[in-house]
Amino acid sequence: MSRFEEALQKTHQDIETAVAAAKSTLNSLKRAGKSVSTGDIKPLPRHFEAMETALEKLAECIGNVRDGWTFDADTYFSDGEFARDIMEEAGKLGVSIHEMDGRLFCYPCILKPVSSDYAVLIDKKREKRVRPSYFASLLQTIQNKPVKFRPDVFLESLYSGYRIIVEQKYGKKRMTGQEIQLAEIYKLLTLLPGLSRDYSKQEFARDVYLLDQSHCVVTKDNSRIAFQGSTGTRSSSKCFRIVTRDGAEQIYFTISFEKND
Repeated sequence: MSRFEEALQKTHQDIETAVAAAKSTLNSLKRAGKSVSTGDIKPLPRHFEAMETALEKLAECIGNVRDGWTFDADTYFSDGEFARDIMEEAGKLGVSIHEMDGRLFCYPCILKPVSSDYAVLIDKKREKRVRPSYFASLLQTIQNKPVKFRPDVFLESLYSGYRIIVEQKYGKKRMTGQEIQLAEIYKLLTLLPGLSRDYSKQEFARDVYLLDQSHCVVTKDNSRIAFQGSTGTRSSSKCFRIVTRDGAEQIYFTISFEKND
């Protein structure tokens, strides 16, 4: 069990003890209230004493909860230990998480720990329920759901960008079969200020991979897409790298569209 899990478990036990003390305090109040409501005042001093004793116990338990939480969350979330813990817990559930380029890939999601907020971005959605065992179960649930991705829409977006770039480079008479860098299309899709931040290279690579896996390869005007990438392009800043669901590295470098006869 990780340090974080142990700290959470201990604090949860302390809280359960405090909850029991709170119930005892409430019961003492209810007994006194019942005596007052019926005019049975003789046991009131005993009820008041029981209330004070229960309240002292509750205060002690609350103090134990507060003072017992000494976990150094800042260090835990910033030094990589949290990432290692969620990878380990996810592995127990058969969910694979792989690290690349400062991001965690858990098909079909991209995870980004936010240490300042003790949270994780799951495809830009902030998730603060980060107990490793619980977070791993969330990822398992996500993996078991159908992927929310429209390959046909993304295909047409790539094709539109491809046509713009190819026409600028080669003219309208050579609009088919030309191989261009995916980086050119990514740059075109993120021209507006802030878009490259909102749509990162890792997310673009993930979407290319999902499209590649979808077998949606023909556009509305009957042009067939093809991706190229090899180990020779691994060091290029123009290539797009992704970790597949099986944990292998997939590299995409260029793209082309060929008009079907």
